[in-house]
Amino acid sequence: MLERIKASFSGNGETDSVISRYAACDVLVLDDLGKEDAKEWSSNMMFLVINARYENMRPTIFTSNYSPQALSKRLGRKGETETAEAIASRLSETTIPIHLTGPDMRIASRM
Repeated sequence: MLERIKASFSGNGETDSVISRYAACDVLVLDDLGKEDAKEWSSNMMFLVINARYENMRPTIFTSNYSPQALSKRLGRKGETETAEAIASRLSETTIPIHLTGPDMRIASRM
């Protein structure tokens, strides 16, 4: 998602429509949240999408290797703590955590 938003910065005014597409789609799945770069730009773009979905009560599925508290620290690791905390807060309020345990199937399948 972030790469698609970044690619829309070509100056043709497409950026808002790309962000709106992710903010308004019926269901959005964000995989491996917390693995992206923690730059101010990526945190702000993530917040724009997550906050719009939060305000409009749009279903979003997140996967992450981080708890909400650890995710907040991870997203804010380069100083963007306020935005990181806002993202984690919205996720905590609107999600039902499902903790998966067991071996990493990518590793286990090669053994």
